[in-house]
Amino acid sequence: MRKELLDWLSVLAIATMVGGCAADTDGADEEDAESSSEELSALRKGVNSDGCRRSPYNCTLNPGHGQRVTKPNGDETWDVDYAWLAKRGFVADGKAFLPVVDGNGDLVGASTKASITFNYGQTRRMKGLTWVIALSAGIGTGGWVPLDAMKDAALLRQRVGEVNARGAGLTPMACYEIAPSYPARLDHFKVVKGATDKDSEEPNDYLPLKLGNGKAYMNLAFSAPGSALGAPAVDKFPAGTKFRRLDVPTWESPDRPSLDVTLYAKPAGGTAYTKPSGTMKFVYGTVKAKDGTVRHGWMALDGLVPSTGCP
Repeated sequence: MRKELLDWLSVLAIATMVGGCAADTDGADEEDAESSSEELSALRKGVNSDGCRRSPYNCTLNPGHGQRVTKPNGDETWDVDYAWLAKRGFVADGKAFLPVVDGNGDLVGASTKASITFNYGQTRRMKGLTWVIALSAGIGTGGWVPLDAMKDAALLRQRVGEVNARGAGLTPMACYEIAPSYPARLDHFKVVKGATDKDSEEPNDYLPLKLGNGKAYMNLAFSAPGSALGAPAVDKFPAGTKFRRLDVPTWESPDRPSLDVTLYAKPAGGTAYTKPSGTMKFVYGTVKAKDGTVRHGWMALDGLVPSTGCP
């Protein structure tokens, strides 16, 4: 752990206290997951959960219960224990920081945020610690943070659950890698009908996005956006990461191994994005992290480029 802390502190020369300057609006890595009772009743049992649409692999994390990890009183926020972080040596310039890492366990940024919101069912064991994925981590994006760095760590461990996307038996298809950028034209659209300029719901939530450390990262999503499933990010990987596409079944007609998500533009004089204006294609596949952990999920084809050497 001592060597890893030294490595991370060297990264902070670039990403020093990103959380101190980033706007606290970084919970935009997914769409609004609120569903009506009618929408919930239309969910079908699938492979990745009992609440799916369009594909048995396109599902909500926690059907009927919401995708946030909540306390018994319903509170979704968990306070950070900076005393624990200081004891473990997560200190820079004399101040404790909350490390936010990607799916390889590499530092993305250092946060000083007071409280964190988590998605249900998402834990990883990396570098001798258990990590949970934060929806908003105080660095302009979400990422993995140490579970034990929360003041109510025992309660969080009890309530976080475990949900992982699956891929056993699916036939491998083409090899891709995460691109360093995405088409700028996609900045003019939203992925949820009726979203406004104040809402996130943007295509770049699912595309390679350059962060405060100068690197581009792309989310691996549990579901494709636009299906009222939340489309939560369940992992995050840097540009260049290999992505092996899989031949995933869908409930579409015809059945193709992908899901098209409608893009919406804002009509002239309008305040909401309601005009259908093309699509983004989402494909299902697998990423192998540096430690050998295999992660499954959806990625937007617009954020990938053809590659070779996929595991």
